[in-house]
This record gives sequence, structure tokens and C-alpha cells, in this order.
Amino acid sequence: MAARPPSVAFWPLAALFALSGAGALIVETTWMRWLRDLLGATAPATAATTVAFFAGGALGALLGGRWARRCHDPGQALRAYAWVEVLAVAGALAAPLLLAAGDVAMETLYPRLLETPGALLAVRFGLALLATLPAAVAYGATFPVIGAAALPSPSAMGTRATALYACNTAGAAAGAGAAAWFWPPRI
Repeated sequence: MAARPPSVAFWPLAALFALSGAGALIVETTWMRWLRDLLGATAPATAATTVAFFAGGALGALLGGRWARRCHDPGQALRAYAWVEVLAVAGALAAPLLLAAGDVAMETLYPRLLETPGALLAVRFGLALLATLPAAVAYGATFPVIGAAALPSPSAMGTRATALYACNTAGAAAGAGAAAWFWPPRI
């Protein structure tokens, strides 16, 4: 059995993954603001965003793990990671267009759903998920795919995978802070 080529330089990938985390949380915070308008209140908007990110993240991790297993060397995994990030950005950029399409659909459905508030909320919640899940799935796929590029073997999961995840989470915290306090006054 041929030995696996050495992994790609770890710390540059960890920094890249931190930026990915920042981007994901900027997107998530922005969605909460947009979904508040669609759903009419902060609590349903937060719930829809959280559901999209966790459900999309879980599905993305499953799909990303399958993709990562097909990568036979770190360079191939790094290219896969780049594609996953491109898909995440495309999904994030598509979200406002999908939400606008949902608004058009709501204009037609609203009069029929007005008498059943539960159904109205369910349709709005469904539209929110349809608009946000594509990017959330792609963000969920980032960890297994970047792990295939950054880790020399599955036995390196302990320390290095924890460091990757910590960098991503630190970036996410920075992104959430930037989206809440830094960017709004400047946009």
C-alpha cells in the first residue's frame, strides 16, 4: 500500500479556516436580520437561522466526509475545499435572491394562509430554510474536506483537528462580532 503524501502546511490552512468561520458567522448574522423581516419577529428568525446552520452543517459534514474520502492526496483535498468554499459563497449570495422569490410567493399565498397563523408561519419558515440551506450545507462540508488536506492521517485527528476547529470557531466569533457591531454602521 502506497504511503499518503504529506499534508499541506497546517497553519496557513488553519488561518484560512478561521476566515471561513468568520464568513459563515457574518452570513448567519445577516440572515437573522433578513429573516426577522420575513418571519416578523426575532425569535422565529433566530430559530430558522439556527435550524438552517445546524441541519445544513450536519448534512454538509456528511457530504463533505464522503467527498474527503475520495481525495487521494492533500492537494486534491485542498482543491475540493476551495470548491466547497466557492459553493458556500454562491449559496450565501443566492440567499437574498431566494428570499426575494419567497416574498413573491408569499404575496400569492398570504391571503389563503391569513386565517391559519400556524400554516403561515410554517410556510415562511420553509421559505427561510430553502433560502439558507444551500450555503449552510456547503459551510458544513468545509471541516471534513479541509481536514483531508491538513491532516496527515486519521490518527492525527486529535490535536490537529481540534486546532482546526478552534481556529474556525475563533473566526466565527470574530465574524459574529463584526457582523453585529463593526459592519452595520459602515454599510
